Amino acid sequence: MRLKDKLLLINVSTVLLVLLVGGSILYFIVRQQTEKNIRSELNNTVELIFNSVQNSIQISIRNHLRTLATEYKGFFHHFYNRYQAGDLTPEQAYAQIRQLILSKPNATIGKSGYVFTTDGKGRVRIHPLLARGTDLSPYPFTQEAIRKKEGYLEYKWQNKGELRIREKAAAYAYFEPWDEIIWISSYKENFSHLVSIEDFQELLGRVKIGESGDVSIIDGSGNALIHPFFQGKNLKNLQDEEGRPVIQDILRLQNGNIFYSFRNPDKSEFHQIIAYFKHLPALDWIIIATAYDKEIYAPVRQLSIIITLTIFGTLVVLGLVILWISERITRPISNLAESMQKVVEGDRNIQLNIHSNDEIGELSRKFNSMSAYLQGSFEEMESQKKEIEKYNAELEKILGEKTKNLNHALDEIRKKNEQTLLELQLQQKNNSGKNNSPAIRSYLFSSLDSEKPVLTGQQFTWILLPDGKFGFLALANPSQRPVSNLLLALSRTAFQTYASYEYPVQEIARKMNQDILNFVGNAEFYINAYLGILDARQGTLEINNSGMPPALLFRAASRETIPLSSEGFMLGITKDIFYGATKVRLTPGDILLITNNLAKIQNSQKQEFGHKRIQEFLEIHHPMEPKHFADALLLHLNQFSGSTWTQTPQIIQYMQFLHRQSNAFSLHECLYCESREISSYAKNLHDEAVQKDIANLTKNVRHLLLEEKFKDVLQLFDRLPSELSEDYQIQETMIETYFRIGDHKRAKELFESSLIIEESYT
Repeated sequence: MRLKDKLLLINVSTVLLVLLVGGSILYFIVRQQTEKNIRSELNNTVELIFNSVQNSIQISIRNHLRTLATEYKGFFHHFYNRYQAGDLTPEQAYAQIRQLILSKPNATIGKSGYVFTTDGKGRVRIHPLLARGTDLSPYPFTQEAIRKKEGYLEYKWQNKGELRIREKAAAYAYFEPWDEIIWISSYKENFSHLVSIEDFQELLGRVKIGESGDVSIIDGSGNALIHPFFQGKNLKNLQDEEGRPVIQDILRLQNGNIFYSFRNPDKSEFHQIIAYFKHLPALDWIIIATAYDKEIYAPVRQLSIIITLTIFGTLVVLGLVILWISERITRPISNLAESMQKVVEGDRNIQLNIHSNDEIGELSRKFNSMSAYLQGSFEEMESQKKEIEKYNAELEKILGEKTKNLNHALDEIRKKNEQTLLELQLQQKNNSGKNNSPAIRSYLFSSLDSEKPVLTGQQFTWILLPDGKFGFLALANPSQRPVSNLLLALSRTAFQTYASYEYPVQEIARKMNQDILNFVGNAEFYINAYLGILDARQGTLEINNSGMPPALLFRAASRETIPLSSEGFMLGITKDIFYGATKVRLTPGDILLITNNLAKIQNSQKQEFGHKRIQEFLEIHHPMEPKHFADALLLHLNQFSGSTWTQTPQIIQYMQFLHRQSNAFSLHECLYCESREISSYAKNLHDEAVQKDIANLTKNVRHLLLEEKFKDVLQLFDRLPSELSEDYQIQETMIETYFRIGDHKRAKELFESSLIIEESYT
């Protein structure tokens, strides 16, 4: 990245970070303040309406009670005047007053209020509930009335038999001739009829909260007394978008605020609404003020747009300014870099023009000094070069003579090596002419493909499976009898069949054991096996060991060798055997080495080769290619014990995991595999021509089996001459064929007849 780009990136990133942090802080402050303001507005609106209704009730009650007090004072004047006129005695006049106050139509004010009188000292004279002479002067409201004589007051009171203390209002007037205070009192809640809802209709209609917010009033039963959409309806069962009974929650809480989602009749969609509400006990009303969430936060959304545009505009302007400044800074540096490149290319007479006294100017001056120094040094080097060329000519002459002598020595060594190699080839040729000579076979893993999914030898099998998997089988049999070869063929066929069905390895081992028992049923004939499934896509290996020596797993990362084993017994001994499995995860470079009896090979001093030597050989020679590794191991065994070790069947199976398979790599690109099979067959019972016919027939049959042309194989068997049909190799191929086509009965009969043939060979 160029310096100019770095300056632009650093400065723009810094400013962007500052703008984002500052904008975010401003956004959240404005959002909180807006929410606080709208809540305050809603609360103030509710309080305003509440106070207005409260004051209206207060005025109505005061006026009503004062009117009644004045009216009853007039009654006192009326009867007092009649007494003055001589129509009534004082006692008769007061009795008329008493009867008037306590009579039923006049006895109550509202639902539970009443009229009573006291004298100027606060003692009861007329009262519907208290006895005459009851002293009320200790009460503050009585003391205020004695002092003022006339007026209005409110106080808390609880009559006998009532359950709670309630707010009470009273107006009083003083009738001086009789020293009588006339009281008109009632509980405030009894005066709801004095207030008309229409008195507040116009007031609430003028109140608007935002564009869509409003104020409504409901009573304690959920009836909408004032509402822009539902006036006159009972809203108790009204629910929000989530089915919550909103009005019931408000009636239950009476005071507070709630959020809910609702769609008013004038809206086409649901909106989030905040509602503040307060209870008016005197009338059992609840005043509700609502506002829309989107209207509350509209200024906040506008602010976020402004902040975004501001950040974008600032970045554009800042970017242009920084580009201009960066160009002014980096241009001299670019010129210096170009000049240095010319010096590298050989032009050492370059001098820069210096236009500043800053750090860049100082750097340019240093460059000019360096360029002049290089020019002087170059001239000196040219002089030294000529001297060196003179010395090189003399040195080449000396080296030529030495090289001639060395080539002569190498020619002598090459001749000796060729002679030694010729002797080894002659020795191998002589050994190949002996009876019972071993056959060392190498198999190419790369020959496996969709048209040839199975590669098999006498003691091993590879098979391609779906989904990037392949199975492998290594076999060993302690016997070299011909029937043992038939058991090897039976085991290979069973493995191919069950592996293609994608059974787990422990289940494959169990079924192979069952098949051998079904066909042989004789503990004298058994097989040692090492079988596994490698998943190249997942990089996992699942193996089962049935009587074989432990395989060796070389970990490339840690460079340690781990013996792998699992529970399992030889195949074909008994049916009540548990066959387990070991699962390991492979990493690139890991190597799996499987052998059968190599560790037990002895030299002339009866010393065994041993597992430790195999492990050390793997750890030392693991960098070798698989083919060279197998050749080197065979050579190492031959040096240890001589040629006698090849007289028993041996197998070397080498696998190196490279990487997981994906769409970019085939299975062959993910693995290196090499198998070597050292087998010792029984003594030939036929002449060379018959043996050649047997080999050709066996090759043709195996080719047809791979193509699953079972009918052609059976026709070949039907045309066999009698001297060939009883050969153990042909018998082995026939048993494998019958087993593959599912004719297990014929395969078993042929196997049992092979036991008789083997005895005749013996």
